[in-house]
Amino acid sequence: MGVFFDIGEEESRIVATDGHRLVRLVRSDISAAKPVSFIAPEKALTLVSKTLDEADCEMVVTGDHVSFQSGKTCVITRLINEQYPKYESVIPRENDKTLKINREQMLSTVKRVSVFSSSTTRQVRLQLKIDEIVISAEDLDMSSEARESIGSEYSDEPMEIGFNARYLMDVLNNIDDPEVVFEFSTPNRAGIVRPSDQDDQEDMLMLVMPVMLNSYS
Repeated sequence: MGVFFDIGEEESRIVATDGHRLVRLVRSDISAAKPVSFIAPEKALTLVSKTLDEADCEMVVTGDHVSFQSGKTCVITRLINEQYPKYESVIPRENDKTLKINREQMLSTVKRVSVFSSSTTRQVRLQLKIDEIVISAEDLDMSSEARESIGSEYSDEPMEIGFNARYLMDVLNNIDDPEVVFEFSTPNRAGIVRPSDQDDQEDMLMLVMPVMLNSYS
């Protein structure tokens, strides 16, 4: 229900997770004279993003509240007074398999294929092959299935991994870069997604938990 802000003197980390997905944004252009950490409600931040149009925004943390000031507009919200999960421990450190692919092409393929996925699990299967990825889905109850293959940059050993289609599409929809980079290790460990090209002031990492496939245990 909240977004974690870890504001430092030189850079800041902003983190959000729902247990299935996680995003960590590191910005070197957001800083404070004194380090501070807090959790702000998601609904309030959505209001901030719609209300504050100015390029510059000043955050002020006082006790149990944080205010966002931009131009003549100020939004104040109460903080969530809880301990944020130790999110760093769930981010895999040794993802040795890298896939680079066109974001729009993969997004549109997942959308089409997911129509034939199970309405319960929304599972899609990614089969990673040399310079190719096969995206498939099936619904045993409805006796339906779909499969599409698209070109990619991948040179590691073949691997299959499953994801919830909605979660995967959410991640792809929130990346602006034309190409995305996936980092994998094993089929039962989280996949890391990053924009292919990031500016010097930003480091964005997205994590998606996999779903179990029948092809492995």
